[in-house]
Amino acid sequence: MEVGPDGKYISKAKQLGSLFLCNNGQPATIERLEVMEARETLDIWSHPDSLMIGEVNALKSKALKWADAVRTKHINPTKAWYSINHTIMKTIEYPLAATSISKKDMQDIMRPIFQAALPKARIQKHFPRKLVYGTLMSKGFGVHDPSASQVIEHVHSLIRHSFQDSPSHDLHVQNMELVQCYVGTEKPFWDMPFAEYGHLAPRGWMAFTWQELSETGLSLKGPLATIPSHRALDLSLN
Repeated sequence: MEVGPDGKYISKAKQLGSLFLCNNGQPATIERLEVMEARETLDIWSHPDSLMIGEVNALKSKALKWADAVRTKHINPTKAWYSINHTIMKTIEYPLAATSISKKDMQDIMRPIFQAALPKARIQKHFPRKLVYGTLMSKGFGVHDPSASQVIEHVHSLIRHSFQDSPSHDLHVQNMELVQCYVGTEKPFWDMPFAEYGHLAPRGWMAFTWQELSETGLSLKGPLATIPSHRALDLSLN
């Protein structure tokens, strides 16, 4: 993707040249997409500009299809509760390590699931979601909040790849350096309040994780979060 003088991605019609990959010894042309155009890879819809529209719509469609199937079937409460936790929730949880879905979009995805399945489980469909997502020890129902699971998956990925020589390690480092550069401070951006500095960061997986952690009061520490020493004559804001 190329960026124009105005700082925005230019259309594929204005981009010159083609990209090729070797396929069984023969060059294969890589299809060029518009920045707003999504493609499904490993059952996850991704946009070049980091938007989650495609994935959110795909999960909404799966949730509605599942809810319609549950609503029209005669199942006992035990099977209804099992089906929530061990069928559709696994579908929702599968892409979370790679997504940055907002809390509002996640609520929209989950709404038809609960409206269809909770009554089947003999639970009022408008039952407070904090109790539905609460742990069994706190007298909740023990359903995993997908928004919380998404942040946990992100943090696990960052910690897991801190000590590995892997493509994900390199991607995490590159993205953190990019965010750090945009924020413009020597202090690790993880320790900065997202509410004040988040607008400086480019939209994406790393900025989303920073935002979610900032709301919890947690911060990332360790080798992967350490910012390299600045070079001679480099200046930062603080």
